[in-house]
Amino acid sequence: MDPRAALRTPSPWAPSPIPPSVVTVPFTPTPPPPSPSPSRGSGVQTTLDAWRRASTAAAVPSPLAPARSAASSTSVPTSTRARNGSATRPRTAVSATMRAALLRAASPYADPRRPATSVGTMAPPRPTTRATGRSTARTAPGSTTQSGTNSGATRPQTSGTAIGPGAPRYVVALSPHRAAGDGRGREGGGGGGIEMGLCAVDLASGQCMVTHFADTRALPRTLHRLTVFPPSQLIVPSSLYTPTKSELALLLEESIDPDVEIVPIDKQHFSATKGQATLRHMGLADDVQALELTLAAQGAAFAAISAAFTFLEVTHAMALAHNSIRFVYAPIQGTMMIDALTAASLELVVNQSGHASHTLFGVLNQTKTTMGARLLRCTVLQPSVDQLTIETRLDAVQEIIETDGLAVSLVRALKDLPNVDKLISGFIHVEKTRTVKSAELNLVHLVHLRQLIAALRPLCTALAPARNVLLVEAHRVASDAVFEAMETTMAQVLEPDLAVQTTPIGIRNQRAFAVRTDMHGLLDVARQTYRETTRDIYQLVNDYASQYQLPLKIMYSPSAGFDMELRGHDGTPLPPVFVNAVKKRNGVRLTTLDIMKLNDRIRESMDEIFLISDQIVQDLTDTLRQNVGVLYRLSESVALVDMLAAFAACARMHNYVRPQFKDAIAIQNGRHPVKDLLSRGIDPSKPHPSARGARNAPPDSASTVNPSTPYVPNDTYLDGGCNVQLVMGANMAGKTTYLKQVAALVVMAHLGSYVPADVAHVAVVDQILSRMTLGDCLTAGSSSFMVEMTEIAYLLRCLGIDDDEDEEGEEVEVEKAHPTVLGRAGRSGGGQALVLIDELGRGTSQSDALGIAYAVVEALAHSNAYVLFATHFHALARHLRHYPNVVSLHLDMHVVDGNRVRYLYKVHDGACADRDYGLRLAATLPFPPTLLQEADAIATWLKSTKEDDGADGGGEEAARAVHEVARRLGTVLREPVEMAAPLVAYLKDMQRQARATVDGLGGWDAVVAHGDGGSQGAESS
Repeated sequence: MDPRAALRTPSPWAPSPIPPSVVTVPFTPTPPPPSPSPSRGSGVQTTLDAWRRASTAAAVPSPLAPARSAASSTSVPTSTRARNGSATRPRTAVSATMRAALLRAASPYADPRRPATSVGTMAPPRPTTRATGRSTARTAPGSTTQSGTNSGATRPQTSGTAIGPGAPRYVVALSPHRAAGDGRGREGGGGGGIEMGLCAVDLASGQCMVTHFADTRALPRTLHRLTVFPPSQLIVPSSLYTPTKSELALLLEESIDPDVEIVPIDKQHFSATKGQATLRHMGLADDVQALELTLAAQGAAFAAISAAFTFLEVTHAMALAHNSIRFVYAPIQGTMMIDALTAASLELVVNQSGHASHTLFGVLNQTKTTMGARLLRCTVLQPSVDQLTIETRLDAVQEIIETDGLAVSLVRALKDLPNVDKLISGFIHVEKTRTVKSAELNLVHLVHLRQLIAALRPLCTALAPARNVLLVEAHRVASDAVFEAMETTMAQVLEPDLAVQTTPIGIRNQRAFAVRTDMHGLLDVARQTYRETTRDIYQLVNDYASQYQLPLKIMYSPSAGFDMELRGHDGTPLPPVFVNAVKKRNGVRLTTLDIMKLNDRIRESMDEIFLISDQIVQDLTDTLRQNVGVLYRLSESVALVDMLAAFAACARMHNYVRPQFKDAIAIQNGRHPVKDLLSRGIDPSKPHPSARGARNAPPDSASTVNPSTPYVPNDTYLDGGCNVQLVMGANMAGKTTYLKQVAALVVMAHLGSYVPADVAHVAVVDQILSRMTLGDCLTAGSSSFMVEMTEIAYLLRCLGIDDDEDEEGEEVEVEKAHPTVLGRAGRSGGGQALVLIDELGRGTSQSDALGIAYAVVEALAHSNAYVLFATHFHALARHLRHYPNVVSLHLDMHVVDGNRVRYLYKVHDGACADRDYGLRLAATLPFPPTLLQEADAIATWLKSTKEDDGADGGGEEAARAVHEVARRLGTVLREPVEMAAPLVAYLKDMQRQARATVDGLGGWDAVVAHGDGGSQGAESS
């Protein structure tokens, strides 16, 4: 039986009609020795030895790679070749000097005078920095350490809750430097600002993210970057741990995932000069010059590159092809900052159970490729704040929705695309020694590349009618002539029917017959010998079965070669011709001396085949690797198209609307994206039928869950005149969901996605900050109240609200806010922010909590942030009524039949009319009636002892009424003129409300007497 059909393809070296429009990729294989005559003998072995000497090419070493010993030469004697065709080569010897230096620098507690007796790992175990014991060295924020007082407000560590399972992991290097002009403290130790360089290497996709930014002592930007690029190993300078642990080191240990390994290495490896050389040596030629200009004056970024690649070369023993890494500058400007705890609280990419299903990412993740899902996750954690970028994405989503057949054709084309990032990773990694596994992987990568090129044609057809610039650019990349040239080059060398095999015999035959016939005479001779010998084995087994009347079946294993299996044997003695009989589960495995001799002949033939074929395939791989840059561009384009198509699918399936960007957040009938689907019985973790192309198809059992209470949509309005809103209501009335809903819709709009609402106007927000969780931090030894205060301090610092001292430590005067109808003049962090605070003060006494809440809300009222503050303190509304930009909202509940609570989940203006909802809610539960009666009596007595805060409130109410009218007029003036008809009705309604308010307060004379400031504000408006 012939293991492979006869090769009938003509010689690829014969002249072939290539159209002039096709750009060919030059392929120059290693020059083959003269073809011998087709006979086996000493001449063949002599030619084989000459081929071995000619084809053994040493890989060009990287300047960052460790030196090799003389024993690590790539030439392999014939005597060392294994029986199965693989070469047994000496292990690459890493420079003992370099590894010993890294070992000494890796741990701040290692003795530099100790000889390096072990080179197995880069650093010995460090109880204070390793993930297994790092929590023992973590200090509560604000506690005093050897290096001083941790004065910066920090977030409690999130335990990886913002990352989620299956997220890509990076090797990240941080290079902190003191900010220019700041001479205080050691590097990264404390004091003023920090210049941070960051290099994050994704080993799965071959991309290297580089950024440089200024940060504060609290490291909000650094921690945000570590959330977007979650590290598996974090490389830092050893100076952060010697002679004592610095404040920056403590802060990193407190804030990042405890599973992350922090690896300190010597400062000499953070070299800007070496980093720039690494960029030129490893980066794609098309990207190096632009990135060098971008990072020209940013030495910290180059230092981080140096440390990251030195670490990879030494500890991971990685060898990367020259000019094969895609360096991407990822500036922090232009993206929204969402810290790890806020991302976890809002359940952006992982929910409270640690899963990615019922999250914003889970709802939007209708992607069909690995690249698209990775881009979506990264984008959710750092949405764009560039309005042009957002609008361009929204235009693309709208075109996909409105163009007939475009969405369906894109989904079909994207489904068939292989993982481009995995293909890139296979091309950029270079094996230091050739093995059977590396040869097989080379063939697999070539097969996948050919499948990718074939799958690009439907994608190009789907994108051809597109007009959006993003889709047009994706079509241009996918239809690049380089792909056709690569396909032509592979067709010249590889068999046209080459496919990925999974069985052992299939993998061997794939490797043996991958190269087309007539490429080399010796290769054809060896393959013919292999075919004939294999045919002899099959014939011999058939003869044994016929001669001895035994049900023999031919078997193959990579280690033993061909043998036989006898099933149903009853234990009777076998003929003496059969040897090495071994009883297996399915029968008896046996062989004969003749089959063993034929196996030896096959191994000799396979040695010759693999030596020549693997070299030709390696040369082809090296040639194609020169065009890896187009694969990077394709990966980015496919990921973006996949993400936009997912946005369009969600909008079409769930009736989302396109958001408009204005100077305020105005949402009509907004819905939380996750809870909205669950309330309609749709499981976000399961594919919806319409995602497969069926419009308006009813959900099936695979994508539905038991529906809960119908979701109640709510309106939201936040602008400069009412930027701080107190949200009140009973427990479980929906306050937290309302806060998360507003944040989720704002994030979705900044992604370039449609949003679940009837109308959505959104302001550009550059950061979202939250204080929503409650609980003790056991690892830091912090109570719930301390965690609350730590997070609030961090939040205020991120907003630039720090009334104690400025960056130089000098006392400064607190600026007073002047609320106006169009905004506030006061201190801010330099951009619009959305702040969510849920029931601040639950961890302390009521009086202290009220005072803290009042101080925080007052400070936020002086900023330009949009604030939603959920609270049970109704007194806040009274005490803060002199701030016209602080308004109250509430969610109602009713007690039905005295024992059943009915929540309305609807947001209304004003404070709660019913403030005894706690007692009413307790009455519906199995609570002792006597205790309820006593609690009601005490509550009544406490209310009677309070002062009447509304005695002199008429003037303030009048001023607030005039301010509200002026604010709405200012809003009307900023709206487009074409909305004249609706505005007339709106103005008439405002006029009616104003007259009723003024009449109730005693007329205009009383209003003016009590609120001159408000009337002046109205006149100025």
